Amino acid sequence: MKELEDQTIPIVGVSARPLSSSLFTWHGNLRGPEGSHYEGGVFHFEIVFPKNYPVSPPKITPFTHIPHPNVIGNYICLDMLDVKEKKIYQGWTSAYTI
Repeated sequence: MKELEDQTIPIVGVSARPLSSSLFTWHGNLRGPEGSHYEGGVFHFEIVFPKNYPVSPPKITPFTHIPHPNVIGNYICLDMLDVKEKKIYQGWTSAYTI
């Protein structure tokens, strides 16, 4: 949260905040970039951080339908959100930030 608040260059179209009831559950929005198929869209997500974050990845659930091949229902198919496998350079690493 501090990283988002301390940005010197504004992050346009991205917002995320924890719920008042839990620092481990956030809600965020992404605005579709201009000139893309998603322009004009605002996509709402829930981000749940596990107790051992950043060792384990957050669970991200889209609340807005996103017509994208890597979004299946409420599942985001992205290997960087998966628990790290034994293969190098695959899966979540604690070097990632939200």
